[in-house]
Amino acid sequence: MPDSLTSGPAPRPATRIELRRHFRSLRRQVEPAARRAAATAVARRLARGGFLKSGSRVAIYLAHDGELDPEPLHRLARERGVTLYLPVITRAAAGKMRFAPLLSPPRAWRRNRFGILEPGALAHLHRTATQLDVILLPLVAFDSAGNRLGMGGGFYDRALAIRARRGQYARPRLVGLAYDFQRAESLGHARWDVPLDAIATPGELLIVPTSRPEQP
Repeated sequence: MPDSLTSGPAPRPATRIELRRHFRSLRRQVEPAARRAAATAVARRLARGGFLKSGSRVAIYLAHDGELDPEPLHRLARERGVTLYLPVITRAAAGKMRFAPLLSPPRAWRRNRFGILEPGALAHLHRTATQLDVILLPLVAFDSAGNRLGMGGGFYDRALAIRARRGQYARPRLVGLAYDFQRAESLGHARWDVPLDAIATPGELLIVPTSRPEQP
């Protein structure tokens, strides 16, 4: 497993493909006890950082492929009156994704093309990214400028394209969740990338400088 869950920036492999392979491998090596401790630490940081406000709509995800698990946020969200949503692939061929309530009826759940459970049916309850207050995203890697490296499917980038087109759009706030060792020196910025507002790790809550106004 990684030498430390709180290591500094890792050397950058030559390509994004290599970078993705490198950090996914490290992510998978984290032992169960360390995973649970890291997830709890991140949940507490987010709660203290004001990302779980009463009455807000917050999107999370179901951890997959070694991702940092947001499950400890479930109880905190319920206690604070937060409604949680999960990403739902609505048109796989077109890379389209929306968000459905976490508390959807059991009969509505299904596995998507990647084998990840998601609420199916009940399309009238789906929300677009701009109808949410906060979106918590899984990361393969990140840098201090708020650039993120995902799994490469582009689903989040398409769902969040409004943020790329309207630089002053304050909602939703985008927060990446990761282990500290997933921090890279620099990822660069492609034209379709949507930068994060913050990154929460077990060791810190990194707020990315931005010209966008804070959400009231």
